[in-house]
Amino acid sequence: MHRELEQLPYYARGACWALQELETARVALSILPTTFPGQIHFGFQEDQLDPIRFAADSFLMNLRRSFDATILYVRDFPSRAARNQIPRSFTELAKGLKKGNGFEIDNQVRALLQSFWESIGERITDYRDLGNHHTIVVSDCLAFTQGNKVFLRLMLPDNPDCKSAAKLTHAPGVPLMLFAANALEQTLKMINAVLNRLVALTWPEATIEPEPPLKPGESRIAIRFTGRGGGFTVGEGAPPPHGEEVPFPLDIKAIAERAVRAALPES
Repeated sequence: MHRELEQLPYYARGACWALQELETARVALSILPTTFPGQIHFGFQEDQLDPIRFAADSFLMNLRRSFDATILYVRDFPSRAARNQIPRSFTELAKGLKKGNGFEIDNQVRALLQSFWESIGERITDYRDLGNHHTIVVSDCLAFTQGNKVFLRLMLPDNPDCKSAAKLTHAPGVPLMLFAANALEQTLKMINAVLNRLVALTWPEATIEPEPPLKPGESRIAIRFTGRGGGFTVGEGAPPPHGEEVPFPLDIKAIAERAVRAALPES
């Protein structure tokens, strides 16, 4: 059982690592515009975008794997009595819950899983599946400068559930980093809330408290239980491009800690 349960912290760490690698790749790509101060817009070759796309794929894969790894805990705690009734796939579980199958899961845990799936879990799965089976998920990239700042236009499609590369739209598209940061936070929040509830059911006498604040110099990720993009127009008369500033204000530690605190039961 231990080897199964260790997957969850591993995949959660993998998602955090991949998101940090994604931002590192964005920063590296943003250096080019600073070397040509007279130029405003920049395009990139496929190989220049590969580090960003590799990291984005790794992020989506690891984040989605953490869904299924969470179900392993739901199958084993507080009791293994209903273990064989509960699907190992989060997608299959969510479909069953939508049809009214309770799978003998605690009401609070069931509500947490359903709410997460409907709010963002299904969309994360759609992006993962799109990259697995149909096309490269991240759009082509446009770098541009505004004042002394560099921005990158990197988009996810609006409709990943269409399952067809030819029918994807980017009108206006989903900013990659905003989606990824929110997806990580919401997933960690769900994981911690589910595990906290399972702890309370399995060991009613246990208390769950937030970890103490970090001291100066300390670093911690608070995770418990171990031609894509629709094109764009530049030039005179063109609408201003939309992108995200580099470096992106990404604080994975803060995201993880907010998710843990938000998942704590109200006292």
